[in-house]
Amino acid sequence: MKNPLKKNRYLQSKIINLNFNMIKLLRIDHWFKQIFVLPGFLLAIIITNKFELIQLFYLLIYIFSVNLMASANYVLNEYLDADKDRHHPLKKIRFLSNKKISVKKITILYLFLSILAFSIPLFFENLIFALVLLIFQLSGIFYNIKPFRLKDLKYLDVISESINNPIRLLLGFTVISNEVLLIPTSLILTYWFAGAFLMNSKRLAEYRFLKKKSLIKKYRPSLSEYNQPGELESLSIMYSMLAISLFSIFIIKNKIEFILMVISLVFLFSYYFNL
Repeated sequence: MKNPLKKNRYLQSKIINLNFNMIKLLRIDHWFKQIFVLPGFLLAIIITNKFELIQLFYLLIYIFSVNLMASANYVLNEYLDADKDRHHPLKKIRFLSNKKISVKKITILYLFLSILAFSIPLFFENLIFALVLLIFQLSGIFYNIKPFRLKDLKYLDVISESINNPIRLLLGFTVISNEVLLIPTSLILTYWFAGAFLMNSKRLAEYRFLKKKSLIKKYRPSLSEYNQPGELESLSIMYSMLAISLFSIFIIKNKIEFILMVISLVFLFSYYFNL
């Protein structure tokens, strides 16, 4: 390019595209998953029997903090999965599946998001929330980074990923109260196994979509180890039954008049499994 003006425009467009793609790594469209923080917030109100309007402001600010940490985990996930995502018919179009980005840039982005996420609870001096947020970050590290990389291990792939559900419950609770020991164990386990059901059903959908075992092994080694058809389906049923049973225990011990909620949960799980 001999024309300096055209060269400058070309460089500007390259920079704009790079910045846009780096923003896409944050997966902002996945931020809606933090809705699972809300039940923890409501549970804290019920248990502590105290609520002020200012706490709604805190809830929004803290959810933003959780979203930032989730985005940090997504950045880690997408960078470390780039080679495997090339074997997926849909994920192969992702930015990092087609373009190499330096470890330095990814590290800077990851640290920036993490520091920003922690700065919010630390500013408001909510150390318990910050501690649970750290557990949320560590779950992403153990799930994605070698030598741990739990996502490549059969069963642990689903179990370790779904632990983010009870973590979100704790994050919502600590917006209002630091007394996390007041949360019934049955409810925490309900959240965990409900998350396992959702994640395992997603794995089943991936298996049915990809079809070829050789392709599945290249994309997700842990998924190729399941004996199909049958094992993933039975695991989804098991996780759903555990979640429903534990939720029934929670209802019976704490609010028997809400027992009909169990039936709605059965229909919800059946509907999702059918999808």
